[in-house]
Amino acid sequence: MSQRTGTREWAETGINVCVGCAHGCLYCYAADMAHRFKWMPRLAWSDQERPDREDVERLEGKRFTGRVMFPTRHDWTPTSEPYCAVALGYLLAAGNDVLVVTKGGQRTVDLVRLVVVELNTPPAMLPEIRFSITHWSERVGRFWEPRAPSVDARLCGLGMASCAGYPTSVSMEPLLQPEKAVEMVAMLAPLCRRDDHGRGGEIWIGKARHLARRTAWARGRVAGLQEAVEQLEDAQSDDGVMLVYEALKGHPQVRWKDSYAEVIRRCCGD
Repeated sequence: MSQRTGTREWAETGINVCVGCAHGCLYCYAADMAHRFKWMPRLAWSDQERPDREDVERLEGKRFTGRVMFPTRHDWTPTSEPYCAVALGYLLAAGNDVLVVTKGGQRTVDLVRLVVVELNTPPAMLPEIRFSITHWSERVGRFWEPRAPSVDARLCGLGMASCAGYPTSVSMEPLLQPEKAVEMVAMLAPLCRRDDHGRGGEIWIGKARHLARRTAWARGRVAGLQEAVEQLEDAQSDDGVMLVYEALKGHPQVRWKDSYAEVIRRCCGD
């Protein structure tokens, strides 16, 4: 059996109801895919979000095998939020095990909770909410993720969801500040709540993959890009990955995404 990679490490099925995402993350894999497969020009990805009502309606009554990750190629933004809320309602009403992945904050959590309350969703079927927290510096965030919610907003959302009884977890992929990994895990771990059904509680760490190709569109448009790419590539070299691994390998909540796992296997000889 081949090893699962990418989003398949987290769920059997990925659901999206929007093409494009307003966050404008320089490293976005979905925007790169959209450009390569001619779904949408790369420069239009963050400026011309296109929610699709038909994609939402197709979810009504649909039960998927295994876990459903929602969304995988966009986020809950002001443009897509109404569509995301309806889609989540359909997924939960059909009895799906849903993993919500977001860079959002309080607003996203409030919308998820509203859907759950309206459906009277039982505790065993609450969606797990996984927050993408990729950095520990607002300066770094403004550079790589210029229109995404701040770290403080994401931490607020994570804390709210955890206190409200939702299974919560964190994705530190791509880890934009490997030198801050230990500090980040120490702060985030208590907010990652594992429920009675074994969902949540994890912190996933991974690289920024294909960084040069995925940021090529921004060359000449974003000051300091080449230097930032080179610095991050150096920080996530095999040596850099192993520094993070050695510091966190005993942590019970840390999980290694495929990009880190490949290096760990190669360097450890497993």
